Amino acid sequence: WSAVAMTSDVGSSKTVRLWNLAPPVADLRVVDLDADEITAVAFSGNGAVLAAGHESGEVVLFNPNDPALTRSRVDGPPGRDLALAFSRTGNIWAAANGGAILIMDLARPEVTPTRISGTDVQVRSFSSIALSGDGSLLAAGSPNGKVSLWETGPAVLIKGSWDTGQRGIRAVALSRDGQWLATGGPDGSVMLWNPAIPDALPVELEGLTGPVTSLAFSPDSEAIIASGGSSQAPWVRLWELTDREHPQQLPGPSATISAVAFSS
Repeated sequence: WSAVAMTSDVGSSKTVRLWNLAPPVADLRVVDLDADEITAVAFSGNGAVLAAGHESGEVVLFNPNDPALTRSRVDGPPGRDLALAFSRTGNIWAAANGGAILIMDLARPEVTPTRISGTDVQVRSFSSIALSGDGSLLAAGSPNGKVSLWETGPAVLIKGSWDTGQRGIRAVALSRDGQWLATGGPDGSVMLWNPAIPDALPVELEGLTGPVTSLAFSPDSEAIIASGGSSQAPWVRLWELTDREHPQQLPGPSATISAVAFSS
């Protein structure tokens, strides 16, 4: 993996920032989308498509390696709390806002998106979502601290729903190998769960301050990145999961970061 994209959570934010994560870590470029405020970003699994969502519900799709940055646009659920997620193949993606999640297949635009309602798992709204690498699992976090997991085959089936003990969930992420589900809270807590054994005690990544705004696993499932903090003290941290005691602070953010994503 080589790059991560993110946006600043400020009223004038219309840009996506790219970093090269091959040592030494460095800024790659900043892309101005000249659109409404960006509130969510997600890479397709092969890194060829980057989605940037706006509170209008519009999602801009483009190849970050294309100098012309040719763009297409699709509609998701409108609202400031938009969340996006891609499968590894890049054809299955999901968008959440409020109490609704839409699951769409870009390869079959004629098929009506599958809709999930918060009432199905006794929550009023979803604050974040994540898809597994093959798109077969969908995770969603809620402001009440609950996380839910679905199988997304021909029929969407609830796999589990549990209280994380966090004071709300701001971000979720699923590792590509399906071994980890990460949840981030407003108090700086990041928990790593085993989706197959949700009642097992989670692993906690410690030492963070301020709310966690976004989480993402690397394509090889060996690292996780988190953003958060305040507008005065924003941070972006990278952990190797085999060395969780020594996170790396990424350079550059001067305002609160609202979304992070890995390329391949």
